[in-house]
Amino acid sequence: MNRPGGQILYATVLLLASVIVFGVASPGSLSDEPSSYVYDVRIETDRDVIRMRESFTATVYLCNQGDSDILLEPIRQFTFSGVSMHDPEPVSCVVNADYPGGTKIRIGAHDRAVFLRQTFTPEYPGLFTITCLSARKTVTITGYKEVTLNSTGISLVIEPSHTDLKDRNYVEFNLVIKNDNPYPVKVPVFNKLSYSLTPDSPIGTMYIDWIWRYFEIEAESQRTVWKDSFLVRYPSFSLYYYVDGVTASLEIGVKK
Repeated sequence: MNRPGGQILYATVLLLASVIVFGVASPGSLSDEPSSYVYDVRIETDRDVIRMRESFTATVYLCNQGDSDILLEPIRQFTFSGVSMHDPEPVSCVVNADYPGGTKIRIGAHDRAVFLRQTFTPEYPGLFTITCLSARKTVTITGYKEVTLNSTGISLVIEPSHTDLKDRNYVEFNLVIKNDNPYPVKVPVFNKLSYSLTPDSPIGTMYIDWIWRYFEIEAESQRTVWKDSFLVRYPSFSLYYYVDGVTASLEIGVKK
């Protein structure tokens, strides 16, 4: 299933209608009539803690906790989803299954059958929940979501080291990336930084070589990425930084 923006929620969907692993049942132990037994559904994952953008597999089982083999009618339609708690576009889909010849599902006593197997590649850190039929399984996704300065919840701001500015003082100003998202992010470093003291155009450009590739910023926090000192003059001071098409601006009063 393709999502807006080209993202793929479901990497592989394998509904095991014709190759389902049935519990062992002797030919004479079951009638051809479906059992009235209410089966259990369980979802298991190959890991409970997964790093961002790593794939993991969830398997949905139909479980027979009884002492006798059972025969179930085919499950021809059901809802299935795998959703991050932070994904702004949660997806839940209805699956229509085709069972050739109306195949019934046999499950041995105290056994289980694979009903569906699904591979996910999460794109958001945090809790990720898989649901199918009556079952639910939640895993934890760790790491940082890669974003840009133009992404939702990300802003570039200028903060003075203090706000009581006086005429002819040198004041330190911090260029800050703020992350207002409820999950941690990483922003690619910039190699070119321009600035201006007026809103017209940059008057200076700096080229920077960083020893790291990303700025990592925790959920709902901020990180200072650059510092400069400027002489401030009464009655006001303004400063503009230009990074990767994004402008941060500050206008602040200055006392005599």
